[in-house]
Amino acid sequence: MIRAMNRTNERTVAVFSCILCALGASAVLGDDAKGAKPSIEAKADDVLERMSDALGQAGAITFQATDTMDVTGDSGDKQSKSARRRFSIRRPDRLLSTVDGVDGVQTLVYDGETLTLFDESQNAYARVDAPATIEGMLDYASGRFSLPLPLTDLLLRDVYGAMTEGVTSGRYVGEETIDGTKCHHLAFTQADLDWEIWIDSGEIPLPRKLSITYKTEPKQSRYVATLSAWDLSPKLSDSVFAFAPPEGAQRIDIMPAFADAADADEDTDEAAQSPFGEMGKKRATRGARRASGRRHAARRVHRGSVRPVHTRHLGPRVVRRPHHTRVLGSLPHQHTVVRLHDRTYYHHDGVYYHRTFHEGHVRYVSVRTPWGVRISVLPHGHTTVVISGTTFFHHDDVFYDRRYIDGTPVYVAVRPPIGATVTIIPEECVAIFVGGIRHHYHDGVWYQRAAHGVGVTYIVVPPPIGATVYTLPTGCNTVLIDGVTFYNLADTYYRRTLSHTGVTYTVVTRPY
Repeated sequence: MIRAMNRTNERTVAVFSCILCALGASAVLGDDAKGAKPSIEAKADDVLERMSDALGQAGAITFQATDTMDVTGDSGDKQSKSARRRFSIRRPDRLLSTVDGVDGVQTLVYDGETLTLFDESQNAYARVDAPATIEGMLDYASGRFSLPLPLTDLLLRDVYGAMTEGVTSGRYVGEETIDGTKCHHLAFTQADLDWEIWIDSGEIPLPRKLSITYKTEPKQSRYVATLSAWDLSPKLSDSVFAFAPPEGAQRIDIMPAFADAADADEDTDEAAQSPFGEMGKKRATRGARRASGRRHAARRVHRGSVRPVHTRHLGPRVVRRPHHTRVLGSLPHQHTVVRLHDRTYYHHDGVYYHRTFHEGHVRYVSVRTPWGVRISVLPHGHTTVVISGTTFFHHDDVFYDRRYIDGTPVYVAVRPPIGATVTIIPEECVAIFVGGIRHHYHDGVWYQRAAHGVGVTYIVVPPPIGATVYTLPTGCNTVLIDGVTFYNLADTYYRRTLSHTGVTYTVVTRPY
């Protein structure tokens, strides 16, 4: 499927740019819900389905792609960015992708348990646990971290189902020669874009070229990829998908997908019990649902934002980000370095930055004032609030606690205390249902929406017993009680759990 969406109006042009790009939120309707089947000419339909069968039946695949994407520069002029990509997959749980472009070389490695991203020019990498199948990993990476791959539909078992979802019409154009190979030329139309594909007319119907035109983008931007070096029976050992950090490589985070939590609150179709949980099970069976011809009209709450049911596409996507977020390629001059909880932040002119993977490259992204930061003078315009008998100082949804060091008062940024009210919750919040009640969670803090309509606010609530999270809050301590390991933050205790979806942590009652 090639799907167009734009983040500013909950639709982002959802086609792939480089290894890592941001995924927008959208309401997506499947074919059944729309009540209409795509009008595809019989010959075009047959060629595309035979290509799908050839790719879907292969246990392992390697191929290369050279692509060019039109981008709009700061001056408004259209420019082109090119890249060379290499793909290796071994079903059901191995994937390696490398892209060499104007920004250097980036690699994505998936070994069935973990997903690793490596930026060679920056000598930096990030690693996270991942679901146990390629399809599950791609959905998780796309939904949680906005890290989809380009040309991903060609890696799926049901290529036909993925590519035709959202198509309104398709036709057979004729035969043409691509790099010396005779090919069937097919053309398809979707709501916001047109795309064409050239498929080898020989014995094995392999895709040789892809072209996408974005009808809603300025100057109708275009993406073109030429595919080559196909091998449908390569010998790929486990070592191909193993990653060992080079000497001196720095481990950093992956920037989570930006979320509009207020909008997510309006969608209660599914209970996201954990980062994987029931949604992980749904991902694992999605291929079977596609193969049986069923489509889905439901939206889902996914990591704190509304996500489309289908999130993998063929070409590059155009990214929108919140206006308040700053993303820098390099740090400002005269910045200072702040170390907190084994993490490094960079401070300049009242703004804190964190080094992270963002849209496929190492960047410096502005973040909220980190908890634990100490300042000597409170921000101008702060207010004083008393919560449960304790005095806090509040400014821009950041709470400060006054402490004394050697008799001198300092103000420490702290987690919002239980009972506190805020107007905006962190973009990284996860939407989690516990007992049928929606919570928004980020790094040890649990929020519930306190009002609807104009003037939405959120109240900080006690951690709900039984809630499951993917990562432990910053600053957790390990506690051994009666031979059982717990993870403790203030009065909250977590137990480590392991399931088919990966490692998670569950909030439990006080163990003593």
